[in-house]
Amino acid sequence: MLALRDAGYTPVVIDNLSTGFRWATPDDTPFYEADIADDAALDRIIDAHGIGAIMHFAGSIIVPESVSDPLKYYFNNTVKSRALLEAAVRRGSGTSFSRRRLPSTASRR
Repeated sequence: MLALRDAGYTPVVIDNLSTGFRWATPDDTPFYEADIADDAALDRIIDAHGIGAIMHFAGSIIVPESVSDPLKYYFNNTVKSRALLEAAVRRGSGTSFSRRRLPSTASRR
């Protein structure tokens, strides 16, 4: 997020805070407590900020938990990711989508 800001972009953060922390996002960064599967929220946020690119950091990555609760991981990493991708496509063909595992609000404990 800081690299995006340094490059002149204004990042917008969407996080349901299930594993992340609000304090990990700078106060002057637009922040929405929402789920990436919430179509209406995504449409409002994308339109309000004219978002042209999406970087997805919401993937679950804890291996033992993925073995003990595979449906939770399928739902989060596949179903919700697909919903986010659909929102990106629905809101404009110029929107790109990148699912990368980089530091997120969840990693700043």
